[in-house]
Amino acid sequence: MRTSSLAATALLIVLFLGINMFSLSALRGIKLDASEGKIYTLSKGSRNIVASLDEKVRLKLFYSRDLARGEPTLAAYGDRVREMLEEFAAASRGKLDLEVIEPLAYSEAEDEASQAGLEAAPLRGANFFLGLVVEGSTDTRVTIPFFNPMKEGFLEYDIAKAILSVGTPDKPVVGLISGIQLQGGFTMDPRTQQPRQTQPWFIMQEVEGLATINNLGTTVSKIPDDVDVLWVVHPKNLSDETLYAIDQFVMKGGHALFCVDPLCEADTPPNPADLSAPRSSNLTKLLSAWGVEVPADKIAADESVALQVNTQRNANSRTPYVIWLRLDGKNVDTKDPITGQMSMLHFASSGFIRKAAPPAPAPAASGPVADIIPLVTTTDKAMQLPTAAISTPPDPAALLAAFVPGNEKLTLAARLTGKVNSAFPQGKPATADSPDDPAAPSLKESTQPINVILVADTDMMADMFWTQQDRLFNQVIKIADNGDLLSNMIDNLAGNADLISLRARDTAFRPFTRVEEMRRDAAKNLLEQQKTVDEEVAQTERELQELQAARGQNASSLVLTPEQQKAVTDLRAKLADSRREQRRLKLELNKDIESLGTTLKLVNIGMMPAAVTLLAIALSVGRRARRKSA
Repeated sequence: MRTSSLAATALLIVLFLGINMFSLSALRGIKLDASEGKIYTLSKGSRNIVASLDEKVRLKLFYSRDLARGEPTLAAYGDRVREMLEEFAAASRGKLDLEVIEPLAYSEAEDEASQAGLEAAPLRGANFFLGLVVEGSTDTRVTIPFFNPMKEGFLEYDIAKAILSVGTPDKPVVGLISGIQLQGGFTMDPRTQQPRQTQPWFIMQEVEGLATINNLGTTVSKIPDDVDVLWVVHPKNLSDETLYAIDQFVMKGGHALFCVDPLCEADTPPNPADLSAPRSSNLTKLLSAWGVEVPADKIAADESVALQVNTQRNANSRTPYVIWLRLDGKNVDTKDPITGQMSMLHFASSGFIRKAAPPAPAPAASGPVADIIPLVTTTDKAMQLPTAAISTPPDPAALLAAFVPGNEKLTLAARLTGKVNSAFPQGKPATADSPDDPAAPSLKESTQPINVILVADTDMMADMFWTQQDRLFNQVIKIADNGDLLSNMIDNLAGNADLISLRARDTAFRPFTRVEEMRRDAAKNLLEQQKTVDEEVAQTERELQELQAARGQNASSLVLTPEQQKAVTDLRAKLADSRREQRRLKLELNKDIESLGTTLKLVNIGMMPAAVTLLAIALSVGRRARRKSA
């Protein structure tokens, strides 16, 4: 009997080890992602990108894993990066070759990481690496110098973008249609009445660093086939022929960035003395066909995010200029890779984007409308200010006095997507030079969901709103993220539809919200207590001053009167009582947190054994019941 029990035990151990070894090899690629937001599962866009690779791509992750073991948060994020890359490699079906390299100090791997342009963070006297090198078969290389844990939400997007960039190493072509002189030009000097050359806007240097600019002019009749992104800036009085070319480019699936403005302060007319020159632009014919509107007679005003400016009335005081807006991370879509890392944006006399009101009466067969996905917004206290209220020159104080808070956010920049109809359902418009050709092919609706970014402001690109000139070192200093925003828009649109579909993912970090709430409540109590202490101190000091003044001029300032001594003693007693109260609050906070932690440990550690025990008891009871019934 005893021999049989030992044999059965040995057999169970062998079966247990065999099943585990079999599962490790046979079920290696099978995973269950039970996390909130499926953060360990690749998006459909990433899977499409790696599946469409034409050549093999090498991924080299330089990760100082041993060095990170003493930093739990850093080690967890490093493992998160490695696991994400493994997911990419698994989804590629052999097209991605992943290699994880440990760049030890003074090793060849460390030299290779440095030569590849990866950035090292100092950690305990050594260099900590967490970067990626992506290489193609044609010596094309793209690097991610360092995976910043603060950008975990964009981890998948950054990796997918780097992989895609290896497959498309050439710079994208941006077709520019602009009603203002972004690349420089000539204007009339009011002093000499002679033409004067103007400098290119600094935004052009930002864009030219990532794309090839093809200036198409403002009378183009067809968008060239090699244009990857169409950039339309401040379009004024475009002909139907040019609007048709833009419309058909978008209908064919072309990506476009539209920057319009109901009041462009940077629009300098050829003759600056001409104050009546129009400074508005729109694409009403196209946008209205897609169910979108940028009102031509209104701009966004918001006192709560207004920039402070000096006025002519009082140069020593600064007044909120309600149509010049300073926007931060609360005013952008933190989930979109374009705006997710924007911390400061300046918009000036900007329009706003909204759904167009349907015509009355609405046609029986109204077409589909585009989805408006806000990227940059005002606060919910913004006001729709008529452009007619802007005087020449503007009066910030008068605008502030006329400001009336609204009750909704206004969208300043947005993505437009979805299937839409053409603004030219009858085909190409006839012109004097090119009569209507019924045989000319014309799309009446988009072949796929459109990819358009619409910005209701062009002033935000002007140098004065996001740069300053350092005259001492002759350098341009960025005071806002406007240039990064435009670069991100073009860079994002230059990618394929799968890359554009990727948005920020949830992060693996999950804060203890209950603990943080307890800390905030305790901190609030401490601040209130500290405020009371400060008031008591101030009151006691005033009493000391009054007592000192009452002593007379002949009394020695080095000797305290009994009244002063009593006041000082009372003050010290009050301080001691307040500090004891602070220590009590902190002690109560720690007790509550420790109690919560103990409860969580009991739940996490004891729940599974308890569940297994209850299941075993239930099975045993059921088995006995069946035996009795048999």
